[in-house]
Amino acid sequence: MADIFISYSKAAGDIASRLSALLEAEGWTVWWDNDLMAADTFRNEIMKQLDSARIVLTTWIVHTVCSDWARAEAQRAKHAHKLISRNATGLSYTEIR
Repeated sequence: MADIFISYSKAAGDIASRLSALLEAEGWTVWWDNDLMAADTFRNEIMKQLDSARIVLTTWIVHTVCSDWARAEAQRAKHAHKLISRNATGLSYTEIR
């Protein structure tokens, strides 16, 4: 189980990578889907990791707002009371919700 699940759109992969490195350098365990292999059942593994993480950190950029996956992950985390949103590009609250 990771401490932190990073939810992001593929367009924000560089942001997720840097964020993961920063958090891991501070001693946190981090999961994001960069380690998934083609043979993995993506949805099942993502949901398992999302549910077991202590918090879910969503990095919002324009592409994240348009990503059904990222929005669903954020919604699931919100209902579990473990969502932390990080606005990476100056989006307004109304654009994110």
